[in-house]
Amino acid sequence: MCYSYYIPRLFHLSGLQLHPPIFRFKIELKQLLFCFLKLQCPKNYKKCEREKCGRFCYRYESNQCQSWFDARQICQNEGGDLMVPSECSYQFFRERASLNEGSCSQFWIGGRTETPGYNYVTVKGDVIPQNNSFSYWSIGQPDGGGESCLEMRMNFNNYLMNDYYCVVKEGFICQFFLK
Repeated sequence: MCYSYYIPRLFHLSGLQLHPPIFRFKIELKQLLFCFLKLQCPKNYKKCEREKCGRFCYRYESNQCQSWFDARQICQNEGGDLMVPSECSYQFFRERASLNEGSCSQFWIGGRTETPGYNYVTVKGDVIPQNNSFSYWSIGQPDGGGESCLEMRMNFNNYLMNDYYCVVKEGFICQFFLK
């Protein structure tokens, strides 16, 4: 049963002393409630299993190539957004990309700029550093030139961040936060 190991602990911490039949009923009721309240990823999403990654689920779409804006709209329609670059999301992406599935070879992620080459921000509004301390940028990136959206692009056998034209159709990665 889901979360059954939490139940006795809850009663122990609350100091409740219940007779065995009542205690058993209360445990079964609590287990049932925990099962219904269990946080689950939406359909087509996979939960990040790394403990330090928090409560995120990801959808890796390599068959349905879209523009950056259309990809973001799809993610938002599902209650999420394009993947925000971080250590955990990057590791999840690399694991899935290594499977080499689908027809899309580059992938939109949740970052863009209004002024190509300057101040890239995530879809959450956080600035993405543009120096070597942020190790996900490909060498020489971002380079501007009218390229306003961020993608993960294969570069020397590794996927790294690159700025690119938002209208190009690519795969995408959605990120969903379990509330």
